[in-house]
Amino acid sequence: LGVIGAEQEEMAKQAGDGSPKTYGPWGFKALKQLMKLHLQTGDTTKAMGRYAELLVCVAEGVVSPNAIEKGVNGTLERVSALLIQQGGDSDDEGGDDKKTLARNVYDATISVFHPQTGSSPNERLWFKTLLKFGQLLYEMKETAKLQMVIRDLLRGAGGDSAGGGTGEGATASGSTNLMEIMALQIQLYSRQKDNKKLREVFDKAMR
Repeated sequence: LGVIGAEQEEMAKQAGDGSPKTYGPWGFKALKQLMKLHLQTGDTTKAMGRYAELLVCVAEGVVSPNAIEKGVNGTLERVSALLIQQGGDSDDEGGDDKKTLARNVYDATISVFHPQTGSSPNERLWFKTLLKFGQLLYEMKETAKLQMVIRDLLRGAGGDSAGGGTGEGATASGSTNLMEIMALQIQLYSRQKDNKKLREVFDKAMR
C-alpha cells in the first residue's frame, strides 16, 4: 500500500493542475500481489476489491499491453484454479464464495475488454477471457450461463448464435476462434447427451 500511495503522490506532482492517474505501473504490480495474497488467505471480498482496482489501472492505460495481458491472465488462472482444485463443489468450505468471486472476476474482465462498450476495448483479450470463462463454467456445471457465453462467443467470432455457422467471410483467425468454440460446444453437448446438436457441430466443423 505504501508503494501505491507514494506513486500516487508522485503522479499528482507530475500532473500539476491536471487530473492525475489513479494508479501507475508500480501500483499495478502491487495490486496484483495483494490480490494473490488475498486469494491465498481465502479473503474473497478483499481479493475482488483489489482486482477492481487493478482493472482501473487497465482502463487508465498506465500499463503496457504485455503487462496487462500477463497480469490479467495470471489472475484468471489463479481464480479458476481455486475452483478446479475443489472440483467446483460449493459444499466445500468457502465454495460458494469462490464461485461468486470467479463469476465477478470474469464478468468484470469481460466488461472492461468488451470491444464496443468496454473502458479498455480489446477484442482479442475479450474473446480469450470469454472462452476461459466458458471452460470454467463447464467445469462448474453451470449449463445455463455456459450457453449464454457460447452465444456471445459465436457472435464475437462471426458465427450465428443458435448453431455456430462459420459464415462465408470468416478470416483465418475467425475460423480458429470458431473451432475453439465448437470444442466447447462438443464438451457441453456430450455431457448433455444431445446427439442431434453434436452432429450439427461436427458437420459444421468438417466444412
